[in-house]
Amino acid sequence: MAASVKLSETDIFQAKEHACSRLGLNALKKQQSEALDAYLRGHDVFICLPTGFGKSVVFQAVPMCWDFLNGNNVAADDSNIPKSLAIVVVPLKSLAMNQLERCQAIGLEAAIAIAEISDEVLECAGQGKYSVLFASPEALLSVKGTELLQLQSVYSRVCGLFIDESHCVTKWGQSAGKTAAFRKLYGNIGQLRSRLQMDTPLIAMTATASSTVRKAVADSLSLKNVFLIHTSPILHNMKHTVLKTKSIRSKDVLGWLCLKISEKGVNTERVIVYCQSRKTCSELYSMFKCHVPADGHAYFNMYHTNTQPEVQEDILKSFSDPNGTVRVLFATIAFGLGVDIKGLHHVIMYGSPTDIDDYVQLSGRAGRDGQQSYSILVKYPSASGVPIKEEMKSFLNTDSCRRDIIHTAFPGQHQTAPFNKAHNCCDNCARTCSCEGDHCASPTNFVEQSIKDGLYSGPKGSEVLLRDVPNEVQDKIREELLQFQSQVKGTSSAEQQDDHIYAGQDIVCGLSSATINQIVSELTMAFTFTQFCERWQFPNHEIAQGIWEICNKFCSQMPVKMPDVLCDSSSSDSESDEDEVSDEYRELVIVYSDSD
Repeated sequence: MAASVKLSETDIFQAKEHACSRLGLNALKKQQSEALDAYLRGHDVFICLPTGFGKSVVFQAVPMCWDFLNGNNVAADDSNIPKSLAIVVVPLKSLAMNQLERCQAIGLEAAIAIAEISDEVLECAGQGKYSVLFASPEALLSVKGTELLQLQSVYSRVCGLFIDESHCVTKWGQSAGKTAAFRKLYGNIGQLRSRLQMDTPLIAMTATASSTVRKAVADSLSLKNVFLIHTSPILHNMKHTVLKTKSIRSKDVLGWLCLKISEKGVNTERVIVYCQSRKTCSELYSMFKCHVPADGHAYFNMYHTNTQPEVQEDILKSFSDPNGTVRVLFATIAFGLGVDIKGLHHVIMYGSPTDIDDYVQLSGRAGRDGQQSYSILVKYPSASGVPIKEEMKSFLNTDSCRRDIIHTAFPGQHQTAPFNKAHNCCDNCARTCSCEGDHCASPTNFVEQSIKDGLYSGPKGSEVLLRDVPNEVQDKIREELLQFQSQVKGTSSAEQQDDHIYAGQDIVCGLSSATINQIVSELTMAFTFTQFCERWQFPNHEIAQGIWEICNKFCSQMPVKMPDVLCDSSSSDSESDEDEVSDEYRELVIVYSDSD
């Protein structure tokens, strides 16, 4: 539709001015204007701009531009005049709802089709009532989606296909080794081009995509004659820190944060703790429920794809306000897509992302106001069953500047950084900082130091005796522990009936199946009761005592020996002990199968 018409410079200028006026803007930003210029000249466009920059202005403006160029100076209340239609592919219903509200706020008629394309959407789209349609790949590539695009009244008015969060095309739409594609149809979006008019432009949009990801996305979508609009996602005000440990206990890493919430409440420094699975999210949330007094529970929450929609909405509203009630959030990567987060200066990654794109995306949720911010990654075994990619391994393992690794992955112009003070760059640079001539005068950030204190000065170095526990004994202990878990579940189910926890009862009760398996795997360590309680941080003494008695029923008379080295109660240092990362993505399928 767009490329088949040759537009003059005057046409393009006037169309943009019209859209700008209808959107209530004094002027378009430079990159927004460039994107519209390229689109109106028939280019495919790849837009890589930070969240909150205003990428949505482009797909809002496009149908307005074409209505103006076609002589249809329509407004939202001109329901009898068919409107040009921009189709926007979105990955999540929450994101679609957020964009729908923005369109409605500026008087732009829009609709969403996530689980499927309803008869109402099909009818109204056919009548030309919508300027924007937000839809999932699954809906657009369904039988109803084909029917929609075959309607002549729709086919003739589609003015552009927009792929929001376009990094999902390769992240979710392509298989990786033996791992099947999480959402296969994301890899088939390029097929939609054959169902549109020839030369209808395709616009890919994302906040974070390395050069490798951009090329993969462009190939998958068959982009041609591409105009790239790119601003580096690397924040000059972000310090990057990596902390490694062979074993991890939630209370060691985050116990200080429980105390802060208890002491400061709504005045607690805002922190997001990004987890590599929903299970870890729920376990951390449950730990805080146990250790923070009830009057402080409003100040922390969790967000993943199975969190109740109304809770998700409350969290999103809270994070749109720098003084919002939620001060600590346990989240998967699902939180933050398309959200302009306010008042956040600390991100903790509880386990390593699998690639550098995800790391930059997650760390970039903080520091959007320009204030000094901190990304602290805690790497430990069993955090992920998905192999870590080479660029991310380089970032984790380098002894030199970590920011240089990110610059290599995201080539191009970067924001100039005030790194005359190296302590604001990364933990490696901070070690060599001499901002005061012969030494560094900057103290370590409180959040970073608190995590270090928990990881490296806890009871893990205490000497623990060892013993041999036959496999058949381990199986008997596991069986009795699972029976004990069932008893605890029955008690906690009644107590938590009206409580705000969206997780399985095995996690809510304070004794998850994963914890039982880990306890059994460590039966060779002859802990004292004090060491045992320090190791596992059970929510109450009764659970700790019950588990201790079961274990010692079988093991107390077994011979023990001194370890060859001081035992650190650690897991093995592999990177593939447990498959947790894909758990979050699999769960999204449930969202799309539910009625909307």
